[in-house]
Amino acid sequence: MERERPSRSLLVAVAAVFGGLSSAIAMLRLSFPFPLLPYLKFDLAEIPVVFSFLAFGPSLGLLTSLVYWVVLTIVTTGEWLWPIGPFMKFLAVVSTLMGVWLGSRVLVKECRLGSLLLRMGTLAALARVVTMGAMNYVILVIAVPESLAFVNSLLSMTLGLKLGSELELILLVMALTAAYNVIHTILSLVPPAVIVQRIERVGAFIRIAGGSWIGGLIGRTHDSASNSS
Repeated sequence: MERERPSRSLLVAVAAVFGGLSSAIAMLRLSFPFPLLPYLKFDLAEIPVVFSFLAFGPSLGLLTSLVYWVVLTIVTTGEWLWPIGPFMKFLAVVSTLMGVWLGSRVLVKECRLGSLLLRMGTLAALARVVTMGAMNYVILVIAVPESLAFVNSLLSMTLGLKLGSELELILLVMALTAAYNVIHTILSLVPPAVIVQRIERVGAFIRIAGGSWIGGLIGRTHDSASNSS
């Protein structure tokens, strides 16, 4: 049985709700710093966006991230690095979703939730690390090079390091940024996946949209495996 396609009105309504929820979480500063590089923060605002993607599919997830970006850009007007800051958050979310989508395209005969999440998470982390690594390099080295002095002093306080050259500083920042983005990918992907699975068990998604998107992936793979056996 194929999963029903959600109506356009449902897509718009859900995108508005989850995009607004992400924006509200961001405005409430529900985040906590990465201890090794405290200006990088683990942001709980990504969870509703990833939830909408896993529950209702890529189109809804992308639309929700766009709503989140627009609202965040409006409410943070005048803050430091505006509008670069909201755009960086948008890129982080979209690159993560792109990796999740790519992971969903790698279908195998026997697809369980754990193995599916592992593929999605691996590709999401890779996409996010590459995208945000490139953007951080552009910001720190090309666009706002004076910020390197601030980062250097921050690392001296948090890690007690005295770096001898700008190259060492840039390489260390890139490595720490990559580690941060890998951890953030896990924090953004696993909780929504668990929530979607639990809601799926009570049949809520079937009543709303014929089942969740990620549940449909697993079901289609099981069906194709059964037909080929």
